[in-house]
Amino acid sequence: MASITNKNYKYDELTYAEEIYKAGRFLTKYYPTEMRLLTLYYRDVLNLKPAKREEYLIKFCEGCIPSFNIARYYKIIDATLNRSRDKKQKLIRVEKIDIYKQELEYILSLDIQYNYKKILLAFLVQMKLNKYIYEIRNNKEYNSLYFKGDKKKYQNIKDMANVPSNVKIHEDAIYDMAHNHKGLISLLHSGLIILDFLKECVPSGDIAFSIRDFNNVGWYLDYYCNMARIKLCKECENPFYAKANSQKYCKNCSTDIQYYQPIKTKVLTCIDCGKVFEVVSKDTKSDRCNDCERIYRLEYQRILMQKRKKNLA
Repeated sequence: MASITNKNYKYDELTYAEEIYKAGRFLTKYYPTEMRLLTLYYRDVLNLKPAKREEYLIKFCEGCIPSFNIARYYKIIDATLNRSRDKKQKLIRVEKIDIYKQELEYILSLDIQYNYKKILLAFLVQMKLNKYIYEIRNNKEYNSLYFKGDKKKYQNIKDMANVPSNVKIHEDAIYDMAHNHKGLISLLHSGLIILDFLKECVPSGDIAFSIRDFNNVGWYLDYYCNMARIKLCKECENPFYAKANSQKYCKNCSTDIQYYQPIKTKVLTCIDCGKVFEVVSKDTKSDRCNDCERIYRLEYQRILMQKRKKNLA
């Protein structure tokens, strides 16, 4: 599995927590976040009671935080343990978001720039993610059309959409769709907008595709529309932008493959003396160590010579 820097576990907290637990250390410097995930893992996977969760968390921190001082980290640990008592706190795992043909056909039918369609798809996926997480945590239905975000959240939508860097999400895309294409987006105030187009995105009928890489939503639309250089990764089967025609793997999977080192040698046990010896991994014929192989060959030659003499006699 790739390192935490190569994969985004924002929507797969269970795997993230499991990696922290198995590694026996924090994977980043964001200790509060990873403490919360680890404590929920103690609760939901290991079924530890509050007292045990506290004991395990402190012991974990002592083992992996340099110069750990419980007094210094008391507030963080106490807040983490309190949150683990809240039933709404859960390890979220979103495996996929389905996009239906009716939703897709509506977006593709709009008389707007193609890059804007990719941005609308990114908004649609983000709102579906919000709905899934809210309903899991609160056991209530979520059907909001409102999106409120700061600069970072809007930049995230732009990144998800895989649009060129020169596309300005506020000045170009959102402003244009709000003023020149009525019924798509309504501007309110302080970063709050209404995604009116969602009213027409009815999740019914056949599924067009399922999104599993939430960082690159736009590439799914590109692949669906047969855009140049968009391929499916042979490892994870997610779409990616290929810089060369020969490229078969996305960036994350390419990194995983680079980390893989084939086994060059293997260890065998000699069938004659029982000694352990090493051979190259592709060797499928050796079954004796060098010393026993030499003795075997000499004996084989001796028997062969005896047979030849007997045949000549």
